[in-house]
Amino acid sequence: MTEIHISGIKDTGVTMVSNSFIGHFMTDANGDYVKVYLYLLYVSGGNGTFSMNGASDFLGTSEKALGKALEYWEKTGLIKLFRNSAGEIENLELINADAAVENTGSVVAQYAMKPDEALVSPEVMAALNTDNVPALNSTYHIVEKYLGRLLNARDITLINNLYEKREFSAELIIYLYEYCTNGGHREPSYIEKVASNWVDEGVKTIEDARTASVKYNKTYKLVMKAFGENRLPAEIEREYIDKWSNIFHMSDEVIKEACNRTIINSHRPDFKYADGIISSWASKKINTLDGVKAEDKLHAASVGAFKTASARPGNNRFVNSYDQRNYTDSDFEDIEEKLLNKNNG
Repeated sequence: MTEIHISGIKDTGVTMVSNSFIGHFMTDANGDYVKVYLYLLYVSGGNGTFSMNGASDFLGTSEKALGKALEYWEKTGLIKLFRNSAGEIENLELINADAAVENTGSVVAQYAMKPDEALVSPEVMAALNTDNVPALNSTYHIVEKYLGRLLNARDITLINNLYEKREFSAELIIYLYEYCTNGGHREPSYIEKVASNWVDEGVKTIEDARTASVKYNKTYKLVMKAFGENRLPAEIEREYIDKWSNIFHMSDEVIKEACNRTIINSHRPDFKYADGIISSWASKKINTLDGVKAEDKLHAASVGAFKTASARPGNNRFVNSYDQRNYTDSDFEDIEEKLLNKNNG
């Protein structure tokens, strides 16, 4: 269990929450994310360390959800995460909320402070000046992080429409961009289509969105069909599938193959068994069906070579370990006579 060390906030004996956090960051954040941030403040005032496992138990949430919360706060500039070579978080720095506001500010403020640097076109500047919704200032900044680029006029118009016309909350908008960009989609047209689907599904909250997203996720569908299950995957099952797709970057064909082999070998839908297969392939940097087939050939060749070697004379320690005797007919007659004499007393 890796311990994560926290720095940046001094121990005062009480858990202090900055007014800047409440006024600038809290209102746009998911309630569970706020809980995680408060926990970080709390443990920083103790021994200054925590583990993902211990924190998830304390907060009553999964480690995956905890990781999402940490990534969210990193994007806002309130914390810095430091990872080791294995990608595990080993240090975390809490940034003073007042300093975070000054350092990040809103996207609008950043553009307004640098009008001569040609960061955006006049059209975008006009959209920012006339269409900006003050409640979305920090949302613009977070969305920009997810997109990995500066916002343009179309981005801002879409965000504003989602907030004002679709009545999406700021946190739902952020989750929408998180969901789309995690799937590799950053085009406004795609994001708008997903938002329209959510409206048709009656999505109002992040939990509603998660349920709707599961229903339309093709990899979830593929896995459940391969396992012969006519239902949506449970949360722990989704975590396995997300790991295979997003961390190991396995193609759908490879994931399906692992599910098929699981059914053949274990005779039941076993996510842990399938995870063992996929983890083995991932350790060998295999993530395509062609790679799997090549590995199968290598394995078959090595097994065949082993069997051939095992069948060769002299490889069995019980064979030829003593001198063989050649018996004649006279020898057999002598043995038979001795047995008869023994039986006759």
